[in-house]
Amino acid sequence: NKDESLDAFYRASEMVRMTDAYLHESQEFRSVYEYLNQALDAINIPFVVSVYKIRLLTDLGFLSDWSVCTECHKKMKLEEEHVFDVRHNSVAHRVCLSEGKSIRSDLLKVMSFIQKSSFREAIRLDLYDALQGDLRELMEGIRVEENI
Repeated sequence: NKDESLDAFYRASEMVRMTDAYLHESQEFRSVYEYLNQALDAINIPFVVSVYKIRLLTDLGFLSDWSVCTECHKKMKLEEEHVFDVRHNSVAHRVCLSEGKSIRSDLLKVMSFIQKSSFREAIRLDLYDALQGDLRELMEGIRVEENI
């Protein structure tokens, strides 16, 4: 299908652009190139760009551990209310940080899983369309010092 091929091309372009923007010429992160190869092999998975960006930014130190509150450093519990902490590109308990966009528990669980699992496990997730959209929107909102 022509539309699917075009979507796959855009996803591949986005991942290559991110890799180029975040890695400096002198840097060599073998895991990043392994993720990129795996992501390109899985290019037809609609949320592969989000998984790739999470793994890339986590490995490069731009994303904190999403299973721990950035304010109190306690483990996040799914039954609690969570917010996105734009200062640290992470999450915090609502009681620890009153400002920030609410993060649903299922999205928090997916983000944490992607950070800790292998790339192959992460792309095998069965995410419903709305969760894929929320994940994409969240990742598009994450900014680091690099200009991309």
